[in-house]
Amino acid sequence: MTSLVLIPWANTDWHDDGRLASRTPLPLNAEGRAQAAAWGDALAARELGTLYSSREQASLETASLVARRSEAKCKHVEGLDEVDFGLWEGLTEEQLNGRFPKLFKKWTADPPSVCIPDGEDFGAAAARIKTALTQIARKHRNGAVGVVLGPTVLALWRCELEKVSIGRLREFMAHEPVWHELDPSAMKAAARA
Repeated sequence: MTSLVLIPWANTDWHDDGRLASRTPLPLNAEGRAQAAAWGDALAARELGTLYSSREQASLETASLVARRSEAKCKHVEGLDEVDFGLWEGLTEEQLNGRFPKLFKKWTADPPSVCIPDGEDFGAAAARIKTALTQIARKHRNGAVGVVLGPTVLALWRCELEKVSIGRLREFMAHEPVWHELDPSAMKAAARA
């Protein structure tokens, strides 16, 4: 079995302001750096071998701080990027509701039913993250591995792991690391399906 810890991006100023963030380069703020360091200290006891991140600045910075404190190796892997929010990038929920009221209402009720203007489809993002995490699980069949993810792809993967509809995405947002036990052979079979 693979022990997988899903680690959310630590805080940035945009996260504190409630802004949607995906492709914008965002450094961690002081609170975020302290969060990531604390998570690294907590994960050191779990003998985390490798930590994977996407290419976004918040992901790389979170991974670097956690890896430094937990003594894990840090690697970048394709496919772990946050959902691309397109024209919604940088907007708060209040701004979304003001600019796109019908679409925003639909998005809060059922996120995957919405095609974000110039953004990424949630189904495509879920498939992308599943492929990347299946490859990671295969490489680490027996051991602990960490993955730093943006809030939306982390929630998408939690929905997958807990076998719930991605329509419940907003319920599965995480602000702390979340552990899951994975069976890589079962994931491989599911990826072929």
